[in-house]
Amino acid sequence: IRTCLHEMIETDDPKVASAFRGALDKIVTQHGTPALANIAENAQSILYARHESRGRFRNLLNDWILKTNCALRQLAIEPKLWRTVLNSIEHAEKNEELYDDKNGFIRWSRAEGSPGAILNTNGTLWNGNGIRRRLADGSLAKLINNCDSDFIFFGETKAAPYKLARPWELRRALAHKGYHHCYWNWSPTDPGNWGCAFFSKIKPLSVRTGLNDDTVDEQGRTITLRFTNATLIAHYNKCSDINAERDETRVAWDAALSRHVSTERGLQPNTFLIGDLNVAPKTRDAQVGPNDGTFPSTRNHEREDFQRLLDTNAMEDAQGALDKAPLPTWSSGGRQGLRTATGEPYTMRLDLAIAPRSRIGRGEPDGGPRVASVGRD
Repeated sequence: IRTCLHEMIETDDPKVASAFRGALDKIVTQHGTPALANIAENAQSILYARHESRGRFRNLLNDWILKTNCALRQLAIEPKLWRTVLNSIEHAEKNEELYDDKNGFIRWSRAEGSPGAILNTNGTLWNGNGIRRRLADGSLAKLINNCDSDFIFFGETKAAPYKLARPWELRRALAHKGYHHCYWNWSPTDPGNWGCAFFSKIKPLSVRTGLNDDTVDEQGRTITLRFTNATLIAHYNKCSDINAERDETRVAWDAALSRHVSTERGLQPNTFLIGDLNVAPKTRDAQVGPNDGTFPSTRNHEREDFQRLLDTNAMEDAQGALDKAPLPTWSSGGRQGLRTATGEPYTMRLDLAIAPRSRIGRGEPDGGPRVASVGRD
């Protein structure tokens, strides 16, 4: 590594410099972040030793240092332990079959241990609007470190694992934090859109994807996990077309979701539906100015279908039932044209936890399960 860096600095031939940079890239591809950090440390040493290094090479060396900082920011590993954790990755863990699948579903789950119970645990659900984005800005690592959740449901991953840089490092970092059971679902035909992932410290009895309806379920939006005492349906719902007053595809999707919930409730009464359901259940859950009732996620048919799902399955919006002023989980931010009359951005509560009505008010000393929706677009 040090030889490559010195040769890049000494040569005046751009082709030679490019060849040595390519050699460093290959080293990183083979050995991952530890090699990247080694390059950065050597680059830093050269910069200190050669104060008059030519500008373009100084920029090149600084680029390696920035790459390393970015790579480490993505991983929820303590600074003192990351070398030990990543250097222990074996060659078999880089097998492509662990990160790609023609059907858009993979599982990282160790065989050891027995399936566990999910009731009275702590979970986080987050529409992160792209897992590559949340890895790059460090927010996924921050969430993992700060929330200490028993499970994390990440909606709208917008990437299959094989599309991530060194996915085996993410896999090992998650396992290091106790998430030994991780499941990914994505669209095989369009892995850059939709998709979801579920990271769990608790081993489920079984895991399946989809809504049992091939006519609507092609986008990798659903993971159903059966535990010993409950079932979780982790779902990222389709958003209605903003230009259509009534999006028939969304209507069909809502109907399929309701049927799926009914099927699971018939098998396990303790069935919960969690995720970004793309519906603001009541008027109080949407601040979209005069567009309430016509803006996507506030339309009458969406709210009616959502209420029908609750009534059919004897379920309740847990946060809506327990919190007098539930907080929004989505904001339009600085998007042009999406502001209220007072100039505030649109906000909606879309990330929901749906529980059996018989479970509301049980399991916590203050009168109900704790429900938290995390993340804004």
